[in-house]
Amino acid sequence: MSLRLLIPVLYFSFITTPYAADQVKTYDVRGVIRELRPDKKEIVIKHETIPGYMNAMVMPFTVRDSKLFQKVAVGDSVAFKLKVTDKDDWMEDIKVTAHGKDPMVTPKAIPSVKPGQILSFKGVKLVDQNGRTFDLEETRGKTLVLTFFFTQCPFPKMCPLLADKFSEVQKTLSERGQKDILLLSVTIDPEHDGPSTLLRYASQYKADPLYWRFATGELRTITKLALLCGVNFWEDNGIVNHTLRTLVIAPDGEVKRVFADNSWSAKGLVLELKVIQNKP
Repeated sequence: MSLRLLIPVLYFSFITTPYAADQVKTYDVRGVIRELRPDKKEIVIKHETIPGYMNAMVMPFTVRDSKLFQKVAVGDSVAFKLKVTDKDDWMEDIKVTAHGKDPMVTPKAIPSVKPGQILSFKGVKLVDQNGRTFDLEETRGKTLVLTFFFTQCPFPKMCPLLADKFSEVQKTLSERGQKDILLLSVTIDPEHDGPSTLLRYASQYKADPLYWRFATGELRTITKLALLCGVNFWEDNGIVNHTLRTLVIAPDGEVKRVFADNSWSAKGLVLELKVIQNKP
């Protein structure tokens, strides 16, 4: 092949090769199925530690091939491949290693939270990323968007995606100078997420505390707040149950919206905030 012919071939190969950011990493995962969600294309699994990726916990995994739901049942012990890119994750090659032999742990009953309820944050004292202790009641008078996360969460479509959305909402609030709205990210892993860790995480997303704050605190306090918001994030033996929940709360404490997953958009949230505040 001549050099003249080789150059176009090389050029074509470069433009059709995925960017490095889209390279797929593969992890072997083992666990027990807790819940099947065909409508959301998710399987909730209590998984073992994933070496080199994350600790043991309970969380939903994305399913691309709907046929996988026909191969498994709640209670089955499974092994599968977890595929991860910078922006996506999904499970493949699932195999049942035991049919419902592992004992199931029934999740604790959690009071549901619905729009129209009034939440009281009395006695809920947290610590922000700058080490300042504050009472959550201080947020009264502002529209509060409250969510739960933890800094060590590596799943692209979980906490990192949530932070990306908050970052986008913050940009809009900053451009409009809307200091009457506060975004608050509360860690569910206070053992590891102290103020200095939260500050590094906040800096990564260029969070401005005038619009977006991060908070940690005593485990019992965060547990109290999470249950108040309809979130149960601790399982048996200290395993984290990664539950996504974002609440939009009016200045008087009335719950206006509850997002039980990560399917909402930043633009959609901004529009809802406009409606709540009756602003054009």
